[in-house]
Amino acid sequence: MSRKFLSKPLVIFSFILAICLLLVFLNYKNLLGTPRQALTFVFSPATKLFQKTGAAITGSLNFVFTIGNLKNENNELHSQNASLQEQIIEFKEIVRENELLRAQLNIPGGERNDLIFAEVIGFDPLAGQYFIINKGERDGLKNSQAAVDANNFLVGKIFDVQESSAKVLLLTDALCVVNALSQDSRINGVTKGEHGLDIAMDMVSLDKQLNKGEPIITSGLDGLIPKGILIGWMEETKNKENEVFQKIKIRPAADFKNLENVFVIIK
Repeated sequence: MSRKFLSKPLVIFSFILAICLLLVFLNYKNLLGTPRQALTFVFSPATKLFQKTGAAITGSLNFVFTIGNLKNENNELHSQNASLQEQIIEFKEIVRENELLRAQLNIPGGERNDLIFAEVIGFDPLAGQYFIINKGERDGLKNSQAAVDANNFLVGKIFDVQESSAKVLLLTDALCVVNALSQDSRINGVTKGEHGLDIAMDMVSLDKQLNKGEPIITSGLDGLIPKGILIGWMEETKNKENEVFQKIKIRPAADFKNLENVFVIIK
């Protein structure tokens, strides 16, 4: 039994080896042309099927990789677009600042003073009588210096100066006192705010008369505020009995509600 069992594999191996040797010999003698063509014809459809399947799989994989690449490129373009938008905004702000500076430099008359451009970064949360700017002591700011808008209209006075910030007290505040002068009649007085709403020119003698619409400018007697800055225009006289001085209501030149930037005059 064992000999038969051991001889079977040997017989099979010998048979396969003989077939292989025969095929090699026949191929060497070019006697396998027709059988080879028959085998090719039989297995050709299967070969084509495998080729098409492989091509489809390759195409699908290429599509998946292409989608991934497009997604990465899209994210990169979004990032670049956001960066460009930020640069455009910064550029517009720089252009606007330069336009404001040019407008200041083109204002005729008077001795030129050094100007510090400052941005408004906060407002008085209660009465709204002051706002905070982003320039301070390190930029040369001092208390009682003048703050003007782009039109060179007086806005208020600097106070509470910190290293990198300061507050601007509006002309409408009762504590904001400015030496003033009527431009046409040359009458001196002082302006100060009334109830946070109006500006009045006080300390005007009863025998003096101002014309309605007459410009009221700074007199320069403050020391830190130059002469000739427009405060506003004379609107009406408010006289009371037994008063030594008359009070003049002034319509302010500056728009206090829409301030984004100011110039601080460093005299």
